[in-house]
Amino acid sequence: MYAALGPDVKSGDYFGPTGFNGMKGKPGKVKSKPHSYDEKIASELWDVSEKLTGEKFVL
Repeated sequence: MYAALGPDVKSGDYFGPTGFNGMKGKPGKVKSKPHSYDEKIASELWDVSEKLTGEKFVL
């Protein structure tokens, strides 16, 4: 809920567990994994998502 409604949330922020290795703990702003910034992977994920849902989304 905080990621959607928090007053200090910016586009591109990532949220998740803040404890040991990002696997447990209170939720908060965290650093994203490097592959999440890969535009080729993002494009492939977008294509697969459209195929699986049967929907085309125009940006």
